[in-house]
Amino acid sequence: MSTSAQSLAASHHEVNKVRSAANLQDARDRAFRKRGYNYEATRSDLSSAFRSTWGYEPREWQLDITEALLLGLDSVLIAGTGAGKTMPFMLPLKYDEQRTILVISPLKILQEDQAHRFTVAGIPAVAVNGDTWATVQSDLNAHKYRAILTSPEMCLEFPAFRQYLSTPEFQRHLTTVAVDEAHCIGQWGGDFRKHYAMLHKLRALFPSTIPFLAATATLPPAARDEVCAELNIDLHDSYFVNLGNDRPNITQEVRFVESAHDYAALAELLPTNARTAKDIPKTLIFVNSRVGTQEACREIRKLFPRRLRKRIDFLHAVRKDKSKRRVMRRFRRGSTRILVATEAAGMGADIPDIMQVIQLGVPQSLSVYLQRAGRGVRDTTLHGRAILLVEKSVFRKQKKRKKKGKDEEDSDEELDVDSGDEGDNGVEDIGESSIVLDTAVAATDEASKVWVKEIDPALRTYIASKVCRHTTSDKYFDNPPGRQAPTGPCCDVCEGTAPPLPNELSGAIDPPTRPSTPVESPHVTPASTPKKNGKRPMQPSNPARRGELLKRVRTALQDWRVATRKLEYPYSTLTATALMPDKILNKIASNNKLRTVDDLRCLDPPWIYASKHGGPVIAAIEDIVGRFVEERDREVLLRRAEKALQTRQKHEQKRQEEETVRLEKRTIAEAEKARKRAEEKIRATQERERKARAKAAATLARDAAAAQRAAKYASPRPVLAPSTPLYAGSLAAETRYAMAVPPPMSPRTPLTPASAHHPAFVHHQSGTPCTPYPSYSFPTPLPYNLPTPSRRPYTPYMSTYTTPSPFYSHLTRPGTAQSSPGPSSSTGNFHPYYSTAANDDPFNS
Repeated sequence: MSTSAQSLAASHHEVNKVRSAANLQDARDRAFRKRGYNYEATRSDLSSAFRSTWGYEPREWQLDITEALLLGLDSVLIAGTGAGKTMPFMLPLKYDEQRTILVISPLKILQEDQAHRFTVAGIPAVAVNGDTWATVQSDLNAHKYRAILTSPEMCLEFPAFRQYLSTPEFQRHLTTVAVDEAHCIGQWGGDFRKHYAMLHKLRALFPSTIPFLAATATLPPAARDEVCAELNIDLHDSYFVNLGNDRPNITQEVRFVESAHDYAALAELLPTNARTAKDIPKTLIFVNSRVGTQEACREIRKLFPRRLRKRIDFLHAVRKDKSKRRVMRRFRRGSTRILVATEAAGMGADIPDIMQVIQLGVPQSLSVYLQRAGRGVRDTTLHGRAILLVEKSVFRKQKKRKKKGKDEEDSDEELDVDSGDEGDNGVEDIGESSIVLDTAVAATDEASKVWVKEIDPALRTYIASKVCRHTTSDKYFDNPPGRQAPTGPCCDVCEGTAPPLPNELSGAIDPPTRPSTPVESPHVTPASTPKKNGKRPMQPSNPARRGELLKRVRTALQDWRVATRKLEYPYSTLTATALMPDKILNKIASNNKLRTVDDLRCLDPPWIYASKHGGPVIAAIEDIVGRFVEERDREVLLRRAEKALQTRQKHEQKRQEEETVRLEKRTIAEAEKARKRAEEKIRATQERERKARAKAAATLARDAAAAQRAAKYASPRPVLAPSTPLYAGSLAAETRYAMAVPPPMSPRTPLTPASAHHPAFVHHQSGTPCTPYPSYSFPTPLPYNLPTPSRRPYTPYMSTYTTPSPFYSHLTRPGTAQSSPGPSSSTGNFHPYYSTAANDDPFNS
């Protein structure tokens, strides 16, 4: 790693460290303000409890994680196997004897192992699973245990235990929910252990003040983000400790084997010449399948003397729980020296003196391998080794299989190399063209090749690495810089013993995956049904025996050998399997090219009864195949008829849907037309109302203009002394004339200066102004044509002007021509309502 890359990595880890310290200090300050928390006294008490229990001083990070959990901070802990990750689980319980902890553990055997470690430390603990629930339920209800180790399935799917976890009594004393082996969330959260992908639901079971702790040894950055997202842990607000997972006391090696079943390669790694059990170093061998554990155990036992074979055992998840506990107990004590196991022991073997860990076959990922390798030499005073046996096929390439269709057409095209114009020397031109052609073909072939076996890219990089394997793993896991120096040999790369890759061997040619030409030409015949292009492809005359046909043929052969054994060999001690071994039976059943007795004689290994019983066997097979073909053809016809019926039904359904759509469209169109008509009608009504309002507004405006003009030309007349009283016979004294002037009344509205002394509002006797009613109207009939206002009173215009006012042009006596109210050429006083002489009546013409 370059200097700049190292400084960048150091800066990245320093930022995480500073942020975690700040989060812890903030939690201390909140606790101090709330309850007077003293972190120095708390850490002192934690150290005392640690020393009194385990007899040595705790590490600073163990105290930091424990204090963060006591203060309610979510935490993430990454530390190598054997570093002491379990101590923060136990230390809060040693600090406060009223507290309890819930530990989520993936395997029963690991739960029991951890419960034992809690008990040894003086903490009552129990493993709660489907096997122990019935016996521990009463003790749980009595709150006898302070450490409960269980699985995600029990917490999320077991109602009785889930109800127990929800009780106020349990939650009042709960201090932490710890998820051990947290890397299982990403590795097992799919179909294998789907409840690991639902651990976020545990947050809903407990109060928000209960912190969560995720602890593991192998957690690369991508997996770390996945774990934090699943547990709802925010790294910016939690306490994060990354100590790295490098093991300086383990020498890492890589070797190549023929296959994952190359058990003979284990002979070089095991002391097959050992005389006693102590001569065999304690070895843990991992394989990737349950069957592989038994096969490897059987083959390894053959390498040792008979007296030492019982020192070799196997372990996988399907073995009974009693057997698992017995095997692990013997391996821990040293009675078993070699244990072949799957992942079941990878997370349960907390044994300090495992000197050698061997992985036979590439595992799922680099994380899985280093997790298994870390089970070795947990005692830091010892030095062991971890060996990865890789199949050679991992670094073997093959041509990419092309898809049918267009790719097949493209495959027929040859690489075209333009050799240019032909020169004088044709041989040289051909040679140059050959070189170009070979180079282009080689490049094309290399680009079209893919790995025969796909594995984790990080694991492939680790295997093919030319630098220190510890450095490669540190980069993958984002381990902090400054790892410890190895206590022994570092790795095969640093020691110079790393083997070359299989594809780097000089002169090595990859063996073909299949013969270049078939040993026997298959029996083929043109298909009865042509393709769309009109061609009939060639197909095997007999169907390949697989699935249901293979099962039927195998069953028929098993029945045949049992019946033949009873019929022709009733007194023989041989069994039906001896008449036709299972291996021969499976070969005959699966090979559809065996049609004659001569074909049966060519089997490898040979069947010794082929000449004697070959005929009945061939006949039985042909009978089974014939009936299967008839059933298959009948099923084909039925499927075709069913398909035709479904097609008709689809067409009918489509026609009905189209008819429904058409009706809906028509209905929508009619509704749209009706809506438009209604809108048009509403618009017409609104237009009429608008015109009526405009007409009324114009009338009001015209009246207002007329009123303004009247007010503009009005001229008030000074108050005059009353004239000579009218004589009784005067026309002006009549009642119909007197009613034109209203009687005296109290004023209701103030008079304007212009109308205060108007003759129409002066009482004809007293001469005092009076106010007419706001809605006063003249009585009918009148002696002259006066307008009858509806809201305002009519005020006649009185003037002494010699020129008659144009506003009196409407004051005419009924039945007479229009006349002016006053003299045409005099300036005398004139009153239109009363006068002193009869001949002064303006209407008495």
